Amino acid sequence: MIRSSVCFHVTPVIQSTLVAAAAFLLSACATTSGSDPFARSIRPEIVDGLDISYMGAVIERGFEEIRDRALYEPSVDDLFNGALDKLEGIDRDLSFVVADGHILIKIDGNAVHDLGEVPKDDVTKWSQTMIKAVLSARRQSELFQKASDEDFYRAMFEGAVSKLDRFSRYADQRHAARNRLLRDGVIGLGVRVAQTRDGALVEALVKGGPAATAGVMLNDVIIATDEVLLAHRSLPDINRRLEGHAKGPVKLTVRRNGEANDLIIKAHRDL
Repeated sequence: MIRSSVCFHVTPVIQSTLVAAAAFLLSACATTSGSDPFARSIRPEIVDGLDISYMGAVIERGFEEIRDRALYEPSVDDLFNGALDKLEGIDRDLSFVVADGHILIKIDGNAVHDLGEVPKDDVTKWSQTMIKAVLSARRQSELFQKASDEDFYRAMFEGAVSKLDRFSRYADQRHAARNRLLRDGVIGLGVRVAQTRDGALVEALVKGGPAATAGVMLNDVIIATDEVLLAHRSLPDINRRLEGHAKGPVKLTVRRNGEANDLIIKAHRDL
């Protein structure tokens, strides 16, 4: 996982069999960077474009969490067999088959590679086998070659949690970020904007939110925040300036149709 992240999220229904796992792993679904202590603790080993050292560590820690946090301890072998089954979905012409105690990769039913003996109830050995499976499949399949590390994580962890119960599920990077936003909220003005030539066009307002309460209206163009012009700035930059980093006042310069002069609106950022 070179520029991705893994998050686990489980919706509690009646009794969750899997507590939200791996918050420590790559929490909040932020992009992996040099500031991540988990990443810094692992020496990179790049093979065929994948950091297999990091990927192996993510797989191992993830499966340990699934095993340890499930309400009823699952079979490690079942979890990884579920992962292999789901991994096949990346290329339907490729399959992972257990025969005579070995795991074989087959293309159109013909064995093309022997991944070695099937690990027995050993998360570390299974994680190493999964890395072998990914690397070997990438040599045999164009679809595996094109797949991202997030595709591999999604397949493996979806396959694993499928062995638990119907209430457990894996949330990928995008969905986990959205879930966290819905759960924790965000400090801002309660406004959705679009980038325009002069600044930020107000497309939507949270009813009763800070911007609406202060007097901002739909189709207003916010041309400055705290006298910092928003023209020619990217939409992410505009949103950062509107949301801010903490609760507090912000002065908005607003251009409104029908008004001869720009308006100064004082709003207060809130959760």
